[in-house]
Amino acid sequence: ENVDPFALVAIKGFHQGKVLRIQPSDEKKIWTIGRVEGHDVCLAGDDEVSSKHAQISFERKQFKLLDLGSTNGTFATDPGKGSTFKLKKKKNHILKVDHLVTFGSTTFKWCYDRDATSLAQMVKSSGA
Repeated sequence: ENVDPFALVAIKGFHQGKVLRIQPSDEKKIWTIGRVEGHDVCLAGDDEVSSKHAQISFERKQFKLLDLGSTNGTFATDPGKGSTFKLKKKKNHILKVDHLVTFGSTTFKWCYDRDATSLAQMVKSSGA
């Protein structure tokens, strides 16, 4: 099945401007996030990120974010509601377009891959 590629764009914090592309395929349905090498999303240098922090999975046409028992937690913000909440450990959070997710000191925006480059450039030039 053909799925639109998504991306996490770091809009503020330690890794600001970083773009992480997420493209599901028959072979690839899980992406791991952590501070150490070997993860699909490596957030090296940020001590607030656990070595094995979280994962994104794709199943039944939905992207899900899971905290793998990180020390400092994973936070999500639904811009529609404007509220930020801490993900319960080992419980999936369904990612929707424009949701914000925070690992350690970096906040990422979940968006379509086609919008990621322009968003990253905007973030880099604003220096916010």
